[in-house]
Amino acid sequence: MLNAAYLGVSCKKVAYAEIVISGVLSRQKQIAEQIPFAAIRGTDVVIASQLHNEASLNDHLVWLWGMLKHSRRFLKSVQAEGAVVRCECRAKKGAVVIEPNGAEMLHLLNISCSVEVR
Repeated sequence: MLNAAYLGVSCKKVAYAEIVISGVLSRQKQIAEQIPFAAIRGTDVVIASQLHNEASLNDHLVWLWGMLKHSRRFLKSVQAEGAVVRCECRAKKGAVVIEPNGAEMLHLLNISCSVEVR
């Protein structure tokens, strides 16, 4: 389950999304350098949406896909080596709508998405 302190963001956001890549300790730095906006957080590499507070969950997912689509082959190779890639989201109650353009990344990268609704 997501936790605002762990995410490092305010609970006042309408929605929030990030991609978490785990199981890559030996390649953390290389992965973080390959992917725009990636940062090392503990043992994971995290790509957090940089959109404003009022953006919808779908907008956050579309933004993340824009950052990741040019690294798709690289991410697939990292997954083939055993990395786990997942999407963690938070949305305000009643604000959970994922359109086809938001789901594209999840489908093409074969990653699961968890959404915490508050």
